[in-house]
Amino acid sequence: MGYGGNLEPEIVIPTIIVDLENKNTSNASTKSYEYNYYIGDEAIKKKKGSSTHKLIYPVKNGIVDNWDLMEKYWYKSIYDYLKCDPEEHIFFLTDPTMNPPEIRENIAEIFFETFNVPGLYFGDQAFLSLFGYQEWAKNSGIRMDKEQEEAMKSLTGVVVDSGDEITRISPICDGIVFGSNIKHFPIAGKQITNFMEQMIKEKGEKINSTDLYMLLWN
Repeated sequence: MGYGGNLEPEIVIPTIIVDLENKNTSNASTKSYEYNYYIGDEAIKKKKGSSTHKLIYPVKNGIVDNWDLMEKYWYKSIYDYLKCDPEEHIFFLTDPTMNPPEIRENIAEIFFETFNVPGLYFGDQAFLSLFGYQEWAKNSGIRMDKEQEEAMKSLTGVVVDSGDEITRISPICDGIVFGSNIKHFPIAGKQITNFMEQMIKEKGEKINSTDLYMLLWN
């Protein structure tokens, strides 16, 4: 999360929520801050200190899975983290290539009707990653051969995006993402964390996924 014009995000937190009231309705328009829930690092710490609280992932395999909890997540992100009035800002959101149209429609409905934003744009994650790297390369002064420079100028490359549950490889040529050639692999952060946890337990060490997650995240 961050504001336009910054060189890097101001806030980076995992998309995790602990809903202490076990409610699936957010009603963000009626002051969601009154609800007892935590997101990101706060959620992980709350889970670590309790055996009853459950970490919930509102996004699964890169797609929103729980809209009510996702709305809560956005609410805290906007008001508590970015500390802004959404009615005064145009929002730019990223989503994966070939995201189902109904996903964007649901997101737009929440941002326009709940947060009353004046404008909303969507950007392809793979394209923006390559574009961001191009801008970074320009300012960093790294050396490239002629072939690499031409590829960067034409926005041609391969983007590997490995998140929580899925790794996605996206080929891009002349700024166009070839959706039909994108490869998905169900191996990413969560699976690797679980594998490491199992290996540690097999050696007789006592550790849980929350402790391991906090260790890796920090």
